[in-house]
Amino acid sequence: MRHLLLIDPDSKSRAAIRELGEREGWTVDSLSSGFDALAWLAINRTDLILMSMDIPMISSIKVLGKMKRLLKRTPVILMADVNNYPKVTEGYQAGAYKILFKPLSPELLMKNLEEAMVFKELSSSMKRPDLLHTFLQGYGDFNGNSKASQELYIKIDRILESDITVMITGESGTGKEVAAKTIHRFGSLKDQPFVSVNCAAIPESLQESELFGYDKGAFTGAYADKIGKFEAANNGTLFLDEIGDMSLPLQAKILRFIETGELERVGGVVQKDVSVRLIAATNKDLQAEVKEKRFREDLYHRINVYPIELPSLRERKDDIAILASSILKQMIGTDKKHIYILPETYDLLNKNDWKGNVRELINSLNRAIVSSKEGVLRIEDFSLLSETIEQEEISVEEETVTEPITTLKKVERNAILNALRFTDGNIQRASKALGITRATMYNKLKRYNITIRREIREMNSQEV
Repeated sequence: MRHLLLIDPDSKSRAAIRELGEREGWTVDSLSSGFDALAWLAINRTDLILMSMDIPMISSIKVLGKMKRLLKRTPVILMADVNNYPKVTEGYQAGAYKILFKPLSPELLMKNLEEAMVFKELSSSMKRPDLLHTFLQGYGDFNGNSKASQELYIKIDRILESDITVMITGESGTGKEVAAKTIHRFGSLKDQPFVSVNCAAIPESLQESELFGYDKGAFTGAYADKIGKFEAANNGTLFLDEIGDMSLPLQAKILRFIETGELERVGGVVQKDVSVRLIAATNKDLQAEVKEKRFREDLYHRINVYPIELPSLRERKDDIAILASSILKQMIGTDKKHIYILPETYDLLNKNDWKGNVRELINSLNRAIVSSKEGVLRIEDFSLLSETIEQEEISVEEETVTEPITTLKKVERNAILNALRFTDGNIQRASKALGITRATMYNKLKRYNITIRREIREMNSQEV
């Protein structure tokens, strides 16, 4: 039977959760303080920990840190009140599996307990559970415990003891280079060089000499021998990013190297034996590129030995809270100051479509930090996201349509006019009624050339 350790100073809450857990087949031990929990864990073990952030006498963050040192593979779920928001970011940074805000419905609580157990089973099945722990503590773009992230961890874990050729695909900003570095850092070649090449950033005329090197006198300006990226990565890992942008002649040379393990520098006559673990990446559909004759089919099959497709951020929105907390931690660095995210701000981040993926999230957090006050990230600090989401959510119910075809701009303008009319031109109340910020309202007033006094006077005169 699965075991749950519950820590909550509220006796009524403890009793209710204990009863719910036992009804759902859990064995539950309930305690009221962090000190009691640490003493209990010194001689006992549990499958899962559920802890309130309001425990007395000692910070829940400190208790969490001690728990994670004792039980790296045991998920810890924190329960928080809305006024606990300063601790939420710290909680994720300290290794919380998830933070749930009260009040909690029984269905939501049990759903998260079940998901946490699945995650623990994943940790137990991995050859390198330290990889999973590293991700959760903050590493690159892969912090998180969503289903999509779990599948990614499994795929990476399976090849860490191999030097198999890997093909990483995914949208721009999903972290393809981070994935390549992860495979190298935790793999069998971790003590050997890792060399990264962005094929799209190298002019076509220089690609061959950059990758394969050149001998002295090979061309004007070649005053000395120079090794290429392949030789620099000898016995290690070579990461070819954006390989879909490589020219066809160079693709032929890459193919020959893969087949023979030999290369020849530009202007050289000597064949050199080089051994590298090849990892390639692209955001292009290489099968489509093959059909259009822009990418060699034989090379495609040579590099697509072990494919890994990275999920977009909108496919793993459950990771946004822990990912944002990790990014903030990296941005602050060794600075002792803290930056907090309000619960409603997390809701905003979850609503965004994140077409730029993790890179867009990083940029949004950077902008928000600059405009924030007192180290608290509020909805208004993400004004660009707010406007994008608002425009995407504009909808018109069928029963409100009075014309066969009405443009969205006209619908939006009329909605603004009606809100201003019913609030007697009060910008703050009208903005709140429409669910937008005052800054957004002023932008829309300017866009639609709305002068408040004039428009309200005209509407009132029409009514009379």
